Amino acid sequence: MNHLSEIDLALYSSGDLSFLQRWKANRHVKSCADCARELDAFRTISHIAANTREQLPEDVAWGHLAAEMKANIHVALEAGKIAGPMEEPVRIWRPWHAVAAFASVVALVVSGFVVTKPASPTQPVSEMTLVGSDARLGTVSGNVEGGSFVRQRRFNPETGEQTTLIVYAQ
Repeated sequence: MNHLSEIDLALYSSGDLSFLQRWKANRHVKSCADCARELDAFRTISHIAANTREQLPEDVAWGHLAAEMKANIHVALEAGKIAGPMEEPVRIWRPWHAVAAFASVVALVVSGFVVTKPASPTQPVSEMTLVGSDARLGTVSGNVEGGSFVRQRRFNPETGEQTTLIVYAQ
């Protein structure tokens, strides 16, 4: 059984349905207990609202305001019928986008490790020749197979830190 919508029940309870819609709603409410309960709830709310009129300020044109609101509701309902049901929004994010994003991050991390990997000699040093030494600066330079090197030790007497710098060139 198709139930009446909340909008139709609200309009039926306030007497704002057309003659044919009111007749159809009346037939349905007589045979459907769920819709009859909803209709009673709408009528109770309307009755409570009507009984609180004494508490409202008198300097407002309530009749004019009610007529304007009723007209706006009808316009909105008709506009909704013309526009039809809302279409499902187009999904921009697809599941394979997550896979592509993850693969991109992995590629960036791997390339970062490859690029920043320090160069090391491919063969162990078997022969080293001392070219020069300067004890004053703590510098030693020499030649090794396939290149040359410079090692310098620096000592900071203020902090007590010792730094060793080794430069290897092929």
